[in-house]
Amino acid sequence: MSHELRSPLNAVLGYSDSIRQNVFGPLENAKYMEYVEHIHQSGTHLLGLISDILDISSIEAGAIHLSDDIENVKDLVVDSIELLRPTASEKHVNLNQNIADDLPLIRVDRMRIKQALINLLTNAIKFTESGGKVTLEAES
Repeated sequence: MSHELRSPLNAVLGYSDSIRQNVFGPLENAKYMEYVEHIHQSGTHLLGLISDILDISSIEAGAIHLSDDIENVKDLVVDSIELLRPTASEKHVNLNQNIADDLPLIRVDRMRIKQALINLLTNAIKFTESGGKVTLEAES
C-alpha cells in the first residue's frame, strides 16, 4: 500500500518543486507560481498524513519494530530544533530550547522520539504568529 500511495505523490511533489525552482525557466503568469506553491504544500501535507496513517496501521498490526536506544534528551532536542530552524526562520519564528544538563539518559526508539519532537515543533511553529517564539523545555 505504501508504494502505491507514495510513488504518485512523490511525482507530484518532484514536478511541483521543479516548477517552483524554475528549472525550465520562469512562469509567465505569477498566478501559476501561487498555484504550484499550493500544490506543493498540499502534496507535502498529504504525504505526511499518508505516512502517519501507514505508521498507525503498522502499529495496530504489530508489525512495527521499535529500537531500544539509550539517548541523551538534549541531543535529541537540539537535533530536532536544528532540523526545523529553517522552517521557523522562514515564518519569522524564534526557535529555542532550554534543556537541563542533568537529565538522565533515556531508553527510546531514537527515530520515533525524534518524529514526535519534530511533529510537536512543526505544529508549534505553524500555529505561532510571525515574530513569535517557540521554546522546548525539559528539566528533571
